[in-house]
Amino acid sequence: MASPPEEFSSYPGDAVAYDYWKLARQQTDLSMRSRLIASALRFASSESARRAIEKLLTDLTVTRSATAPRLPVYRLETESEVPKVLPVVGRLPLTVAELQAVPLIEEEEPFGIVRFAGAGAWVPIPGWQVVLNAEDPVVFLAESDRLPNAASQTEELLVMVDRAQRQWDALNYFVVVVDDQLEIQWFETQPSIPIVGKVLLVMLPKKVLDEDYNKELWQIDE
Repeated sequence: MASPPEEFSSYPGDAVAYDYWKLARQQTDLSMRSRLIASALRFASSESARRAIEKLLTDLTVTRSATAPRLPVYRLETESEVPKVLPVVGRLPLTVAELQAVPLIEEEEPFGIVRFAGAGAWVPIPGWQVVLNAEDPVVFLAESDRLPNAASQTEELLVMVDRAQRQWDALNYFVVVVDDQLEIQWFETQPSIPIVGKVLLVMLPKKVLDEDYNKELWQIDE
């Protein structure tokens, strides 16, 4: 905040007069400017302050005060705009112990902050409905050839599993334990091997057709 000019002393009356003087200098409306000048003169304690205020009667220059910029405030409008932060178990092959070692995460509202201790890896997932409805979700990385019905092109995938959903049904894929290793399988009937979670989502990496093109500074999103 700018200090008052030297014409205004440290007396309380001059401090009030300075505020009115400053407002009067910013006014383009002459009647309002005159009322502010009159108020400043009423409170002025020192002769130097009175002279500074009286100059405004003949000097009609308008002095605009600098306006502080607006804060860059944005409100989240939809749940999908809030990413879900999930723990990453690792990369297949994985053991059931490694899956179970990841703690249940608890988010703090309203921004979904996750607190954790120690080393770990985390990944943000868009707030799609299937993600928000998961009770105990974790993710792991896997090459596509490790999944059932693998595509001919091998690429790295991110697999989201809900450890809380261990009840078999024929409409979904599940993570099971085979020789202490995790596998993703589909079962036509109730399996005899342990189910440790249901596969909720298999996410492909973002495909960029021309990455260098998108980095050009002159490219503007419409």
